[in-house]
Amino acid sequence: MEAVRVLLLEDDDADAELVARALRKAEFALEVHRAKSRAEFITRLAEVKPDLIVSDYTIPGFDGLAALGLARESAPESAFIFVSGTIGEERAIEALRHGAADYVLKGNLQRLLPAVQRALRDAAAARDRRKAEAALIESEERYERLVELSPDGILLVAGGAITFANSAALNIYQAQRPEELVGKRYLDLVHAESLGEVTVRLRRPDPAELRRHLLEQKHVRLDGSVVYVELASASISLGGEECTLIVTRDITERKRYEAQLAHQATHDGLTDLPNRALLNDRLRQATASAQRRGRKVALVFIDLDNFKFVNDSFGHDVGDLVLKDIAARLLDTVRNADTVARLGGDEFVLLFVDIDHPQVVTQTMERVLAAISRPILVTGQEFVLTCSAGISVYPLDAQDADLMLRNADTAMYRAKEKGRNTFEYYTPDMNARGMEHLVLSAGLRRAIDREEFCLHFQPQIDVLSGQLVGAEALIRWDHPEKGLISPGKFIPLAENTGLILPIGQWALRTACETAKRLHEISARPFRVSVNLSARQFRQADLALYVEHVLMWTGLPSHCLELELTESMVAQDATFAVQTMSMLHSLGVRIAIDDFGTGYSSLHYLKRFPVDCLKIDKSFVSGITSSSDDAAICRTIIALGRNLGLRVTAEGVETQEQFDFLREHGCDEVQGFLTGRPMPEDDLRGLLG
Repeated sequence: MEAVRVLLLEDDDADAELVARALRKAEFALEVHRAKSRAEFITRLAEVKPDLIVSDYTIPGFDGLAALGLARESAPESAFIFVSGTIGEERAIEALRHGAADYVLKGNLQRLLPAVQRALRDAAAARDRRKAEAALIESEERYERLVELSPDGILLVAGGAITFANSAALNIYQAQRPEELVGKRYLDLVHAESLGEVTVRLRRPDPAELRRHLLEQKHVRLDGSVVYVELASASISLGGEECTLIVTRDITERKRYEAQLAHQATHDGLTDLPNRALLNDRLRQATASAQRRGRKVALVFIDLDNFKFVNDSFGHDVGDLVLKDIAARLLDTVRNADTVARLGGDEFVLLFVDIDHPQVVTQTMERVLAAISRPILVTGQEFVLTCSAGISVYPLDAQDADLMLRNADTAMYRAKEKGRNTFEYYTPDMNARGMEHLVLSAGLRRAIDREEFCLHFQPQIDVLSGQLVGAEALIRWDHPEKGLISPGKFIPLAENTGLILPIGQWALRTACETAKRLHEISARPFRVSVNLSARQFRQADLALYVEHVLMWTGLPSHCLELELTESMVAQDATFAVQTMSMLHSLGVRIAIDDFGTGYSSLHYLKRFPVDCLKIDKSFVSGITSSSDDAAICRTIIALGRNLGLRVTAEGVETQEQFDFLREHGCDEVQGFLTGRPMPEDDLRGLLG
């Protein structure tokens, strides 16, 4: 224990010795310093920084109360005791009132040590109290700053009314001053759709701790606008009053973006019609309702005749405008309860519900044929198109949605065979088309052994440097009798028959072999992108197979990028995380293909090891003509940048599209503008 520093103010040497002798009887260490005059006292105060001051009351030329005043200024935490030969009661009371801890008569020095101990103890307690008070003030100021600086809104609610709101809460609810929120009923901020849930939680808040599960609710700002918030609540006690602490965050932009992506997952990006996913859902609902009510449902599969000529002759931009016009005409011909969907390309589907007689469908289809065949004027060019349609009726032709669609598709091909610009109802004898599938299926099995497949590569270009940085491998089937068969025809068949597994393995192995050869002659890093099918991705030993291919071909793992669709990783998130993590651990890159058209979710982007987002060409094609498509492209690019992901745009066909993507920070592009799919030898030429 450190010695107690004592400053003795006494002008008389004999008295000073008596007092010092009495102090030295203490059981604790003392360090005694002496001052005889005012000047020495002031000097010793600064030098000694005493814990205790023992002072005579009367000093020549220096009053004891004056000494006490100096001590209170220079050493406010020091204990102060008067030791005097004669001190009257009146002066003793005055001394205590001015801050002295005690007074002791020189004739009764046996009281000195108890007085010293008590004074030191009281001084220490006073110091501790002051420190605690200072710490409390500092803590309160710190937490007040934290609350004000918090990006989350913080509200206190007592008796149903808001008693406190920080700056973030004012911003969320568009309040200019705290008074606009404080005193207001909290429930007045809650939208009617969330009111019931909020009322229950305010009545029975979780005790003592924030709710573990964040709630998403709809609230109303002071200006009447809607704000979506994510909040947590806790029951706390302040000053003996029970309050509810509410921590809230504005998620309006996130909800808007999620709604936009959700819409894209169920609607066609070009025409905004329902896509296949939404069509299937509505078809299932319609057949279930028809079964209960004893009614019928008709599904019409429509394919435009010779539409390929429009795209090939005038470009996809013009073709897209034509498709939009066709979509609008179809909507005008059907009832509000019916559905017009686009499956992709020039394929549309009409869903007629609650039908009591097929004549209703026949009359509508006559209007459809007439509407589509009217001249279409686009960019000063007039087009006259026709369509072929096939009709399947529930429950006459099929008992489930998938078979209805297949039968309608079969009937559509019969309409084309009959000369087009007509429609046909499905009949069982149309299943001959199924025989064609069997022929193709048998051909697929032989195609692998006969090496009828080949890969073409579409260049991927760095936007800033203009350099070739990679290529996407695209499979082609050169059938010995039917010629080139598009992937759109044989890939779905390969998926259904399971042949996609050996075909996919061949494509991966061949792409890596090609990339290895190109990597060796390239002065820059070169990457090859390979699409994985859903069946490939679901294989338990996929990562092991990829590792073997890389070892066998000698291709560096970072030169391989595997492209997955959103639906593939969303179907089984747990399995997807495991598989993607194993692939990523090999050094292989992962890209999400056609981002924004499937199950777009910030949730899986946070969980999954993804390196690249690929903007679907349906969005790219409209960035110079559709504000919605432009906004989606900007959002995906910004999202990729914020998450540290590379962003590649597909289907870039015009310089205007390229300039837009470069301006907004897209990393890479691929499309007809920078290079069509080409054989290895042609790609080799681009590497120089």
